[in-house]
Amino acid sequence: MVSKLLQSGLVWHAHSRLVHTTTPAASFGLPEIDKQLPEHGLCLGAVHEWCLEQDLSFHRKAFWSAPLILLSSVIAHNLRSGALSSRKSIAWIGRRCWPTPALMNSVFDQDPEFNWRSSCLFLQPATSAQFLWTACEVLRSPCIGAAVIDGSSFNQTAARRLQLYARESSVLGLIVRQPWKIAAPSPARTKWKVTTSASPSSRPRWKIELLRCRGAPADSSWLIEYDPERKTKAIEAHRENLYLYLPTDMVDRPDSAQICAA
Repeated sequence: MVSKLLQSGLVWHAHSRLVHTTTPAASFGLPEIDKQLPEHGLCLGAVHEWCLEQDLSFHRKAFWSAPLILLSSVIAHNLRSGALSSRKSIAWIGRRCWPTPALMNSVFDQDPEFNWRSSCLFLQPATSAQFLWTACEVLRSPCIGAAVIDGSSFNQTAARRLQLYARESSVLGLIVRQPWKIAAPSPARTKWKVTTSASPSSRPRWKIELLRCRGAPADSSWLIEYDPERKTKAIEAHRENLYLYLPTDMVDRPDSAQICAA
């Protein structure tokens, strides 16, 4: 009787490949990073926590900012690749998470189907309760493709609530936290630390560390750089991400394999 049910597909083993589905994800457009992640990117329908450490945040806890250049570049790449629908809106919740018009023009100008002036929502809720309500509604909305949210006021209960709401949709949820709270437990799908790094050029460079991700190698980190002027060369070289890349002064070193996979 059991064998007949199995053959007819009415029941199946829990480990059967038939029930396996691929989770959609937003990639970095950098194979050195994407291949290390189980979904080859940031899983959609989930929240991912980020923090940026820079010189001033070491000395003044009142001062901290979001890695907006990095996160904007990742969102723009996935709009171009189709992982995020250009018909959906992008939400930026919290004034600390609002990119400048210059950054928006620079990053999103390569997608003719996405007009950031009409497709982006810049929200600043007045109270903590309104802030959490807004974040929850945005994360479960079918009209939102990605959301960058100031998570500085969220406790663990609120963070778990956000994760549950994100599962109801295919939104890419990017929660930004203070760098001095990086050690706090979090229900986020992945947890990232971004540290500013010295560069021989004037271009922004960061070390990004994957602090937690089930199924990914432990202690993974990469050095990446941002340069909007390289987009023409990126298109000619068929590079996926037009703005983010691994610096050549690091890649060309003899121990670059260990640096990229560290």
